[in-house]
Amino acid sequence: FTGNGAFDDETLARVVVTTASSYFSRLRILGARRCLDPAEFPRDVLRLVAYYRKRGYPQVRVDTTVRVVEAARGGGQPAVAVTFRVAEGRPLRVDSVRVFGLDAVRPSARQLPAFPLRPGSVFDRAALEAARDTIRTRLRDRGYPSADALVSWSSDTARLTASVEVEVVPGQFRRLGRIDVVVDTTDGVRRRVPESVVRSTLGVRVGDPVSAFDLVEAQRTLYQTDAWR
Repeated sequence: FTGNGAFDDETLARVVVTTASSYFSRLRILGARRCLDPAEFPRDVLRLVAYYRKRGYPQVRVDTTVRVVEAARGGGQPAVAVTFRVAEGRPLRVDSVRVFGLDAVRPSARQLPAFPLRPGSVFDRAALEAARDTIRTRLRDRGYPSADALVSWSSDTARLTASVEVEVVPGQFRRLGRIDVVVDTTDGVRRRVPESVVRSTLGVRVGDPVSAFDLVEAQRTLYQTDAWR
């Protein structure tokens, strides 16, 4: 890769399908020998362009060069060196960020990680989507099981700026009102573990804020006892 400054070679190599043969295979000792796929190689250009654009580089251009570095021997194929030439262009930068709706949630649920986008930063839609998912997950783990975060943004192509809005829709705060323990005994196996033991093992109690994470942990805890399927 040449011309890339925003992302290193290792990052871009994970975006494309084209992969170099292993070092030992080049010495013809052992290892994986990989061929240049004529169908996937042009798509790699599209993959790189899409990757850059989603991360705030709308002007990006990608070109390629294929150079023979070793002639074909014994009826085989020649070895080639592939170069992806990247012209990143100017990035799309954040002009303003507005996150609203958190005033409707309880103070204990407002402790969220710092928002990844700020005025002046590159408008990275992947980071924006990750932030939306984090807000939604955190609220669903703090008593808001139907919480959502709605993202909208607009861009000025002339100024290369973007304005971002995130509306937090928490829904109603919920607590655990009842915990039912239902044991399947259809196989004729009688119940051996008292319900009180099950309840004490769960780790969640009536009155706790509803938490998707805590419910999954309770399920995992029961499985780890090896007392149930």
